[in-house]
Formats: sequence, structure tokens, C-alpha cells
Amino acid sequence: MYAKEKRSKLTGKIIPVKPLPELAKEALTEKLKVTVVPTIETEAYNAGESTQVPTGRVIAVKARVSRKMAFDGKSIKYRYVGMNEKPAN
Repeated sequence: MYAKEKRSKLTGKIIPVKPLPELAKEALTEKLKVTVVPTIETEAYNAGESTQVPTGRVIAVKARVSRKMAFDGKSIKYRYVGMNEKPAN
């Protein structure tokens, strides 16, 4: 997978234009045709049931994914949820 890059104003290093979780979701849905759903942590935060802000580096998917997506030592983890299941821990 390739992504547009830019130079960070803070560090001067080359970084992707979009954050890694956003790039991963885009690649999963558009290129691999995998359904991405919100994780239980994201749903709890959005419902006001939790004050912990999800990092976005865990992505709930409705199909098995064996691809690895990472940048600068930070990687994306996948949590498989069945086709008829709600996301769960």
C-alpha cells in the first residue's frame, strides 16, 4: 500500500498525510472489500459510557484479515467480529 506523504512540521520526518487508522480503514474497505465496524470501545466512548478515548489502532472487521499495516513502528490490530455479531472484546 502506498500513501501520500508530507514532512512533519514538528520533527521534519516524512509522515503520511492521513493518520494510520484512517489509511488502514480506507485500504480495508476500498481495496480488500472488508466491512469495518466500530469497536466496542469506540461505541462506548461515543455513547458517553466511557471517558477513555480509543486510539483507533484496533479495527473491528467482519472478515478475516491477514495483512499487516504499520508505519514507524506503530501497527494496526484487527478484531474479528462474526457477520451477525456486534463488536465485542
